[in-house]
Amino acid sequence: KQRTIVIVGLGLIGGSLAAALKGFEDSYLIGVVRRQETADYALNHGFVHEATLDASAALAQPEPEAMEAFTASSQEFRPGSLVTDVCGIKTAVMEAANALPEGVDYIGSHPMAGTEFAGIEHALPNMFHGSNWIMVPRADSTEEHKDF
Repeated sequence: KQRTIVIVGLGLIGGSLAAALKGFEDSYLIGVVRRQETADYALNHGFVHEATLDASAALAQPEPEAMEAFTASSQEFRPGSLVTDVCGIKTAVMEAANALPEGVDYIGSHPMAGTEFAGIEHALPNMFHGSNWIMVPRADSTEEHKDF
């Protein structure tokens, strides 16, 4: 069964995540971006299968506002979906995640990786190799998602 993974924001971290996940367990990657140039770059360089600037583009704002805008329109998630983030500030993100509909799981995360550069042009498929990635499930997170 094909797994759809949506990455909101394809900068250094989101682009590196997309590059690392390319071909992962029959996954279909969709990138949500703010600029057409980023969408074009991501598609032309094979980071994602699809890139969009639709109404979801508001989700690619700087943290934590992106999560607030994201959860405000979160009713579109299919039950059983897993939502995570890579924001450095967690208080607002955790509060915003409470707006997710029943049956949609949220697990906070933070990759301990990066470079001094920004943007998808500097994304690396091995950005996270040898790095810690902290994930903190909520009390109601499913076992399936905790094992993911």
